[in-house]
Amino acid sequence: MVRLPGPWKSYGAAPFTTKQVLPKQRGTSLRGMFVTCPLPIMEQDSPRDTALLAARWTLNHHPKGSRITWLASQPVGRGWMLVYRVTYGKRTSRAAVVVVDGGMSKPGLAFVTVPDSQRKQWRDIGRVASGVRVLG
Repeated sequence: MVRLPGPWKSYGAAPFTTKQVLPKQRGTSLRGMFVTCPLPIMEQDSPRDTALLAARWTLNHHPKGSRITWLASQPVGRGWMLVYRVTYGKRTSRAAVVVVDGGMSKPGLAFVTVPDSQRKQWRDIGRVASGVRVLG
């Protein structure tokens, strides 16, 4: 698992396998989140299609009515990575999903999102995307 440096902190993981969050900020309930878990959706025929569906699933963790704009899409090891902007009202978040086949019954998912109110941590999205490895 990718361990992000401070100010990220480990947090109660459920329903995920691991979870790290940025500190809460005054005036907003949104904060950065990095989670890993077995793929929470049906695996598709291609890793890219699986990552696309997983990215759409992550909208469950953004404000209602959020929209995705794709920023990057590329193969990684035995999987696929997507980097995207999520727009909700006048605010945005940057986010990424990495779906990797680790030889288990389901591929693994790493998902990170950081709102524009914490944009100093946007660099950590690249750290997550490049740091995901299959264990074992």
